[in-house]
Amino acid sequence: MNRNSKRMPEVPQPAMARLSLVQRMEQLRISEGDRQAAAEWMREGESLADFIRQSADALRSTASFLEHYFAQTSR
Repeated sequence: MNRNSKRMPEVPQPAMARLSLVQRMEQLRISEGDRQAAAEWMREGESLADFIRQSADALRSTASFLEHYFAQTSR
């Protein structure tokens, strides 16, 4: 997420955040199965975060359109 507004804190790039988490996971003493499960949960979490971001963008776009539409019809 590169875009930033006054309402939203800066969020690190997913690839950079994932790399940091993967490095931290490699330092832990956990089984390979647990490591693979954690990596899958990270991928699922990242997909969910992408979906939420896209939904928020769509809602902002719709709100902007409706604001413009009703401003035009009220004249």
